[in-house]
Amino acid sequence: MKPEALTKMVHGKLFSSMRCSCLLVLLLYPVVSWAAVVHSPEQSFSADFPMNPEVNGPAPAEKDNSGKILSNSVTYETQTENILLTVVVDAFTHPTKIDVASSLKAERNRFIDDAAASLTSSRVDTFEGYAATYFTFEIRRAKGRGLVVIQDKAIPKIYIVTALYTRENEDSVEAVNRFMDSFRLN
Repeated sequence: MKPEALTKMVHGKLFSSMRCSCLLVLLLYPVVSWAAVVHSPEQSFSADFPMNPEVNGPAPAEKDNSGKILSNSVTYETQTENILLTVVVDAFTHPTKIDVASSLKAERNRFIDDAAASLTSSRVDTFEGYAATYFTFEIRRAKGRGLVVIQDKAIPKIYIVTALYTRENEDSVEAVNRFMDSFRLN
């Protein structure tokens, strides 16, 4: 739209209507992306992705010494130019007793090793009443946040939530924080 046309619209009769004012605001402030809130009853979580994530799985994740599948994982992932957001849910297939403390550390370390990242901070705490590890990491010129949550129930679930951004700008940091802060267990 030409600046002259915008000025006429703003100062003309059209601007006096509430509907047109809302339209003007939408025209002046382009939308970066639309959010896609994922509610997964099957995986018992919700998270606010900036767009619909790609879903992969279930795929075998953990096996015992005889090769029997102990758990299956489902991955939810979305990527834009500057961010990569992921939720991996590792759901056990039958009642299993796990060592929560060592599993939290092992899952965090597995992510760090697989991503060839450097761990920059880590703390053990709780998330919605379940044992959790919060961590930050760096990969080359990228930074990220991570969360591992273990639902220590008769049939456990492990959640690995990670967010990586390649450019430290306001939009990237805001998207990462919004995603990480939106993650909830259902």
